[in-house]
Amino acid sequence: MRIWNELTTEGERWDVLRQIPATRLPALFKTSLNASLLVVILHSLRAALEADRKDRERISIVRAYMVNLPRVPRFTTVSLMMSGKERADAQAVWDLLGRSHGDGVEGEMGKRKEDGSRSIWGCH
Repeated sequence: MRIWNELTTEGERWDVLRQIPATRLPALFKTSLNASLLVVILHSLRAALEADRKDRERISIVRAYMVNLPRVPRFTTVSLMMSGKERADAQAVWDLLGRSHGDGVEGEMGKRKEDGSRSIWGCH
């Protein structure tokens, strides 16, 4: 986390985030996730999407983060500490992502995971 605090630009933060598989977030954070870190990550995800809305890899990574962050222990408690503006950032990220359009059984499972995550974030 010390490295994260030394990063000064959204581009630098994105470079770090995209190297960490979203499925590893629960093991990475364990119980150390706090509201300020969650807000900075969320802001970085939003900035990454706004920088290039057509990049499929970027969209996939951000979607994976938004689906997997709620699986981090304490996420629900930490997210309760988010302000209305911070919650609006979460909604903006989901709006930029749009709805998943996967096909078949795998696509349907992805949609269900995404819908559950949107709900946990308090988004629609």
